[in-house]
Amino acid sequence: MLPNQGLLAIAFFEATAYVVLLVLFALLKRDHKSSYFRLWLAGWLALTGSAISKLFFLSWAYQPLNALTLALSLVGHFAFLSTVLNFRIGSRKRFLAIWPLSVVSVLTVVYLGRASASNLGFIRWESSVLLCVLSLAC
Repeated sequence: MLPNQGLLAIAFFEATAYVVLLVLFALLKRDHKSSYFRLWLAGWLALTGSAISKLFFLSWAYQPLNALTLALSLVGHFAFLSTVLNFRIGSRKRFLAIWPLSVVSVLTVVYLGRASASNLGFIRWESSVLLCVLSLAC
């Protein structure tokens, strides 16, 4: 019996919900040929990978899985922000200036978080602020 069985069940249902939504969005992709929808699908793919790595982290506490969970979550949020900006600007102009900032931010947060404790739910304040700002901006 696992000591964190409740957390494992919650992570399992979260990962299952992300997989179901990812399949639905992949099926909807055939009807939408826009570039913003591809970025939206990439964001859902990153969030699904984050949920699956969180599920594995609960089963096997290995520090790089915690960093991978955070990195995939950040990549997903940056993909959503880029999607919103591309949709707002229009299909004629491409807005890709966010990606250098996102790569630097993800690498910095993963570098800062690699020496932290390997507990589930432990997140540094820098990472938390960045995720909150990205969520509000989207």
